[in-house]
Amino acid sequence: MGLTNKENIIMLLEMHPKQEIISSIYSSIRHSDDVEIMDQINLNNNPAPANTIYSIKFVPNYFKTDFSNRETFRIKRYKSVNGYAICLDDYSNVDAYLRNTFQNKGKPIKRALTRLQNCFEITYKMYHGEIDRENYNFIFGLLKKMIEKRFRQRNEKSHNLAHWDSLFKTGHNLINEKKASLFVIYNGDNPIEISFNYHYNKILFSYLSSYDIDYYKFSLGQIEIYKQLEWCFQNEYSYFEMGWGDLDYKRRWSNTIYTFEHHLIFQKKSILAFLFAVLEGNKTKLIAYLLAKKVNVHYKKIKGLFKRKETAHQDVPKVKLEKIEDGNIVDGESPIAFPDVSISFLNAPFNSFLYATQEYYTNVQLYNPIENEYIIQGEEHYQKVILIP
Repeated sequence: MGLTNKENIIMLLEMHPKQEIISSIYSSIRHSDDVEIMDQINLNNNPAPANTIYSIKFVPNYFKTDFSNRETFRIKRYKSVNGYAICLDDYSNVDAYLRNTFQNKGKPIKRALTRLQNCFEITYKMYHGEIDRENYNFIFGLLKKMIEKRFRQRNEKSHNLAHWDSLFKTGHNLINEKKASLFVIYNGDNPIEISFNYHYNKILFSYLSSYDIDYYKFSLGQIEIYKQLEWCFQNEYSYFEMGWGDLDYKRRWSNTIYTFEHHLIFQKKSILAFLFAVLEGNKTKLIAYLLAKKVNVHYKKIKGLFKRKETAHQDVPKVKLEKIEDGNIVDGESPIAFPDVSISFLNAPFNSFLYATQEYYTNVQLYNPIENEYIIQGEEHYQKVILIP
């Protein structure tokens, strides 16, 4: 057997898009309470080709898997990186979970949620079962722009964008089939936070999300998790799955830390396939070990010391803020139109002003009494924004 025939599948991302291959390999995939996940996928009764090595990555170890065609194939499992999830079964609602998990540390999340809703015209929408193509294209386009802008701000590259074309191509049908969803936070008609999720029979896998960084003060990422958990409880879901990646917010929110597995399925009689599987599996174990030892974090820090800073934001004006006690400086002045693309650098200071004062956005005016100086005037509070040359 040659080693040219290899099928790579990332379980939590591609169970639906590659469902025919998945169903030719596994006869059953259940999660820990024995709920069958494969009920949601189109089963393929054709046996998996024996001349192919199947590399199935990121299989949660709380999945119970049964394999097809054991007479032909051999299976090797290797431990991989940690995964993070929220098991919802022991709680009645999101606030009960918040109290148990965060205790007093959950207050900033509720405070950010309250202020967001007090300051803007906020609505929440879960597209799960129906979305028209035009709206889908619009939301997905904005999500990509949000990700690009966020990573430019961090002077990093997003690995998720490498799979963007495949994600965009399959997402629309999956949403309409209730196998995926788009969760959107709207300010009026404008999406300010977007999350794309996969659904696996009472498991919501929050795969990809981003937000408008002009609203950074409002902790939209935390609010997104809170509101999606609320939806999960209302729809009797068992797991809010956050996948891989050792990030602070995942450790804070999760109550289930588990280990992913790498499944390698190959023809029993092939020595070459066996050696290849062992090599791939040991590579997985090595990467998991290095990540557990934070080698990637140390590497990124060292690399950052020598990396030339990007110039992507040099065209964005810098500002400084000064507190003022009253708005007499704008007496007789007319407010300027806002928001406006030509002065979009004021969006973040404007939103931060709203967060601090809890004033409603329509009650706040923007003035430009002096060149390179702007005044944000609310009903009771004022803020000067000075443009730095």
